[in-house]
Amino acid sequence: MLKQAAHKIQLYLDLDLDSKAVFRAGLAIGGTLLISLLVWVNRDLIETYSYASYSMVLLLSVLTHLTVVFPAPTYAVALSMGLVLHPIWVGIIMGLGAGLGESLPYAMGRFGFSKEKIQNHLLLKLKNKAFMSVFVMAVLPNPLFDLAAIASGSLRVSYPIFVSATILGKSIRFCLLALISAKFLG
Repeated sequence: MLKQAAHKIQLYLDLDLDSKAVFRAGLAIGGTLLISLLVWVNRDLIETYSYASYSMVLLLSVLTHLTVVFPAPTYAVALSMGLVLHPIWVGIIMGLGAGLGESLPYAMGRFGFSKEKIQNHLLLKLKNKAFMSVFVMAVLPNPLFDLAAIASGSLRVSYPIFVSATILGKSIRFCLLALISAKFLG
């Protein structure tokens, strides 16, 4: 199933994906799910050392958002940590980490990576309403947000506008996920 999804992404983006890329994506997904399971099993320990646990949430968020094209499922981290720690803080810290992690695709666009498919009519509108466009794409569950980040960089959207819209949008999304987790699973 993962290989089929990777093939569809490959065809859509016209990328050369090999089995190593699919393997790395599988590792990212499996690793995140493993971390979520570990959070669930060790929730008492995480609550005891919550000051260090929030740092772990930030680190996991940055690392999972550094992947380009193959997003790691950060929802699992937000949902599991929202059960154990304060859901609002989990959402804010996850959003901060996401904003920092999405800086890599932004930099790729800013400093030369460009694909013709990301420079279509809709993404050229991004330049005119950059903050709102990036914010909406960050709030909505969007597996292709990396392409929006690359487009933002290639269109020379101001980095402070890009990162603040990303942090705000993803913080709202992760707060909602963590609150849902705390309310219905906790």
